[in-house]
Amino acid sequence: MTDVDGSTSTIQGPDRLAVQFPMRLSEGMERPYFLGGSSRRPVYMWRWASTPDRADEGSATGLGTFAPFAAGSGLTHGARFERGAWEVQFTRVLAPPDSTRGAVSAWYQIYLDVPTPTTAYVAPIVAMLLTAGLGVVVVVRAQQRGQRAAKLS
Repeated sequence: MTDVDGSTSTIQGPDRLAVQFPMRLSEGMERPYFLGGSSRRPVYMWRWASTPDRADEGSATGLGTFAPFAAGSGLTHGARFERGAWEVQFTRVLAPPDSTRGAVSAWYQIYLDVPTPTTAYVAPIVAMLLTAGLGVVVVVRAQQRGQRAAKLS
């Protein structure tokens, strides 16, 4: 084997988050490409990096093609690192192109890479073993009763 790419860096880069929305809503179920859209279906994107703590607003037409909007576009953010997890909140002025005066929205939480607890793997095995053990006890007792009944007759 050869080391074509060279040695792997052991230095971890900053934590990052990217949230993207379609630039135009389509009639069907087709969505933009999940890694920054495409030239046919561009995306509106918010990007955040932990070092430096900074958020950008812009558009993208594919992986690595982010074009930031002019400074002062209205996107603000708050980020904090607590108990091993980042919490990032983006805030932007709602400025619709029509004369809508209000909007109703919902809050969505995104949980990334939540580890599966070991009890999810252990509990079914323990339940199976207990059920099998009880089944064996019931069968053995039934066989013993059958043998006693045969001796008495």
